[in-house]
Amino acid sequence: MKKLTLLEKMIIEGRLNNVEKKFPLLALKHNGKSLIDRFSKEDPSGNNKYLAWMTDAFQDMLIRYAGDLTKGKGFEKGGNIDSIIEKIYKENLPSLVGDEPYPTGFVKHAEKIIEAVSQFHTLLPHIKTKDIYSYEVLEDLIQAIEDAKNKKKMADQKKAIKQGAKSGGAVVYENEYGLTVVRVDTTKAACFFGQGTRWCIAARIENQFENYTNQGYVFYYVLNPKHEDRDNQKFAVLFNPGWSERDRVVHTSEPLPVVEIFDAADDSIGSSTMFSALVETGVLGDPMAAAKDTRIPRSKTVHGVFDTMLNTLSVHADRNPAKQALTSYAIGEFEDREGNQEFDASFKNVQEAGEDGTMRQERSKTAVRMSKQIILNVPMGVFANLMKALVTATGGQKIQTAPGQKLPEFNKQFYTKLRDQYIDKATSVAEEQLKEFLTKEEMPKVNEEQGKLFGDEESKNFISQVRIKDVRFWTENEKRLSIGDKATAFDDAMISLARQWEGNPVAMGDVFGKDGMTKYTLKELYQFARQRYALSFHFMVEMFPKDAKVLTKDKAVPSNIPVPLVPSPEQPQYYILSDRKAVKRFVEEVEWIEEYFIGYGFDRALRRALEESDLYTQRKSRRPARRVKGMRQQGFDFEGTGLKPDRIKSDAPGSRRRVTVDETLSRWNKIIKG
Repeated sequence: MKKLTLLEKMIIEGRLNNVEKKFPLLALKHNGKSLIDRFSKEDPSGNNKYLAWMTDAFQDMLIRYAGDLTKGKGFEKGGNIDSIIEKIYKENLPSLVGDEPYPTGFVKHAEKIIEAVSQFHTLLPHIKTKDIYSYEVLEDLIQAIEDAKNKKKMADQKKAIKQGAKSGGAVVYENEYGLTVVRVDTTKAACFFGQGTRWCIAARIENQFENYTNQGYVFYYVLNPKHEDRDNQKFAVLFNPGWSERDRVVHTSEPLPVVEIFDAADDSIGSSTMFSALVETGVLGDPMAAAKDTRIPRSKTVHGVFDTMLNTLSVHADRNPAKQALTSYAIGEFEDREGNQEFDASFKNVQEAGEDGTMRQERSKTAVRMSKQIILNVPMGVFANLMKALVTATGGQKIQTAPGQKLPEFNKQFYTKLRDQYIDKATSVAEEQLKEFLTKEEMPKVNEEQGKLFGDEESKNFISQVRIKDVRFWTENEKRLSIGDKATAFDDAMISLARQWEGNPVAMGDVFGKDGMTKYTLKELYQFARQRYALSFHFMVEMFPKDAKVLTKDKAVPSNIPVPLVPSPEQPQYYILSDRKAVKRFVEEVEWIEEYFIGYGFDRALRRALEESDLYTQRKSRRPARRVKGMRQQGFDFEGTGLKPDRIKSDAPGSRRRVTVDETLSRWNKIIKG
């Protein structure tokens, strides 16, 4: 605490003595304390600057209080009002100096004076009339304090707006009554100006600003800080240039309607609710102006000012649409492209390291991965061989069907090897067919108009970097499983179907037919599987940039590469587009590629190549189906191979020798392949 000089002490003591002499009643003490002593102690100036005003204000209130009590009781004319005042004061003195609880509301007048003077001193820079002795009564001082509070709020708001402008916010509307509206164009600005609200676009966690902005919404914050209700201190006004006239709106401003308005509590409200809140704080002008002067034009009334404000925001929103992330823009352009949409595109946001090393989304770029799916039916021969692999006797073991039991390990390995051999063969056929397809004379050539993105300047081919990727067996509702590296839901479906096949002696799949309860034959099971699971071969044709180092099964993505990083050195199959012009060129080239793939029938050519390969060829046995250990072996011919079903063993007890999965598969190839 600052040590007072002798002169300062003399000034303080002198002011105290002068006040005590001027107000002797209020100088009376209780237990050595007076109300003047209390006012002196609570004086925020520290030098009794406000003491005389505080004491005078209290005496004025005391006189009025006594007058209200004695009104109509003969004291108005010659009554001894001074004695009544003295009596009231002395009765309340213990409470006034803080020795007893307040017995009446009268004592609280002293608290009001102390609080008002404290606020006056704090808000002095914002108070127009700074001399406290110019305020005759407490009510005048309180009004000045309220005006100063509003002035301070506006000053703080301007300071905040100036600071918020650095984060992506800008004032787009102000009026003479103190109304301010800010347009927010970044998540940072939405959070900064949205402090104290419950808006998801201002949330620090799971913020939705980018999501809504990418849908075309633009946001304007109407700031109303003088309102006593926090829910009415801020409003979010939404526009969307893509909004249809048929859609619901909350205000028909021009040229764009207001789509929605939210108060600070995140409740959707009508424009009339926001209007009322703004009228209450006077930021739309005098609500009685039109009644006072009928010559005032509507534009100067509160309704006219409100409409002008919303129309100003509407014009600004129309001229300044949302700064949509390039990824969202690219998705829309790709979905709206012309022609037969044969190819799929997977768009991702590009993450780049900032100056501090933190990964951030680069909204002006997008990464796109191009691919085309081809789905062909699994032929009966392939289905039959895979099914037989599941139920072939292995050392007396058969597929298990009891609840909780699993497929014997040998059968599972046997089936997996055969399945993978089919996939490898299908991949080889598809790659050869793609190579032939890309070398056709009909292939368009790179020129000034086309082929810059997917073509090759050296060969002049319009399509150069393309590969067959991710060949597998496929079903509807596709998902990956754990039976081998190439496992899919197809395997789960096959195991389920094996339990219903007549060729499995312990099949569980009884169905009701014309002849009563019967089991599926292999052909019937195949037809059922086609309808139920849509069993198919799945091929993916993928485009990739010229300088890409394509991932292989021997080169996996390192664990230290951040998942959101696109592209990474290990994921170069993404094209990077840097502006809307690049996106439009990309979409145009995709349209040309789709036209070529359709025009020259790559899907049909692949299907024909597969049918002509030995993949689908099966040597039919001339021998009738035979039973081996009670099991019908349909389409198998073991004679002449030296292979007996009961000798295909893994770890069967009493076995004289082991037969490996690879050895069994090799012998099968002699049986089931042409």
